[in-house]
Amino acid sequence: MINLDLINVFLIAVGVTNLFLSFVVFFHDVKKRRFNIIFALNALVVTAWTFSMMIFRSVPVEYAELSLRLLYVVPPFIPVMFMLFSLEFTKQIQPKHAGSLFLVSGAVVSAFVLSIISCATNLIVYGVTFPLIGEREFSFGLLYPYYAIHISVFFSVAFFTLFDALKLSNATQRRQIFALIGGVGGTAIVGLITNLYLPWTGYFGLDWTGNLMTLIYISFIFYATLRLGLFDLKVIVTEILALMILSALLIDVAVSRS
Repeated sequence: MINLDLINVFLIAVGVTNLFLSFVVFFHDVKKRRFNIIFALNALVVTAWTFSMMIFRSVPVEYAELSLRLLYVVPPFIPVMFMLFSLEFTKQIQPKHAGSLFLVSGAVVSAFVLSIISCATNLIVYGVTFPLIGEREFSFGLLYPYYAIHISVFFSVAFFTLFDALKLSNATQRRQIFALIGGVGGTAIVGLITNLYLPWTGYFGLDWTGNLMTLIYISFIFYATLRLGLFDLKVIVTEILALMILSALLIDVAVSRS
């Protein structure tokens, strides 16, 4: 039974919206197929993370340990997907990035290793407890520092790629890059603080914040994609409005049955 408190309702709405955007972009008739695949992957990984947080906050005690491990399976891929997006986005400015293939390969391997460790062992997170008030709490394993470093480093690489492209960009491109750095950077920093570092210090009260912020995170990536002129904006807006209506109806039905 899903716990439909206000936070979980918002998590469902954010997850559905991000999932819809991933499908809209993936199946849209675009000029650069590779670009919309990368965008869809960015949206899908944050969607999976958002739904896993909702599940973790809802499941009974017998499934808490499993849901905790699943919650930490997806995040290693989030900075890797954004790094891929940054590399692809800046290709219009810098066609070649020295060592990018090696970097991406290493990042993907590292993400898979962390995901497997998170799912199969107690070396990342373990031991869910249920305080009388507040969010569920848990402990961190010996390899959690590696987990935190992986996410922080590859986000940093993605933003360095964007900053590096500024020196060769024109005025329009600079506006797009600054929008990405400001919007995605701001939400990424909030997520790193509330979901990666504060729980490590023992404070879990905001560990759902980063998941909700993924809507803003994906929106800025989506905006940057739109500015490249790859989509029919009228069609996209119509589809998004349809999604908003459908999401409102689904949330209303879910709340009325709870």
